[in-house]
Amino acid sequence: MKAIKNPHPYYGEALLSYDRYSGVKTFFSSGGKDGEKWAIRQEFDDVSHEVDASRELQKDDGHWDKGVKAGWLHYCHIPDPVLLQWHAMGVNINEPKELLKMVNKPEYAYLKCTGKVHA
Repeated sequence: MKAIKNPHPYYGEALLSYDRYSGVKTFFSSGGKDGEKWAIRQEFDDVSHEVDASRELQKDDGHWDKGVKAGWLHYCHIPDPVLLQWHAMGVNINEPKELLKMVNKPEYAYLKCTGKVHA
């Protein structure tokens, strides 16, 4: 997944916040006669290294066995941009069952750290 960069920020756009842990930058701008039009834009750091790490774990057959033996398993890794996208789609991202349902869909298989299916 690639970060979308806007080379031409909105007029009068200002950095509203920056989360140094997730890399999410939130920008704010307003326009119109009395500032009645608002725009909030978020920019994400490149998360391809996170997706690549998940794919590498998928290739490791021992990852599942080690996790089961240890009593817990790193089943998937969902980068913040994907969580925000799902939230905008109406997915309750605070509900683990909803997240599992989304990760188990074929189009999001790249987020899984194992080839197995967790129910």
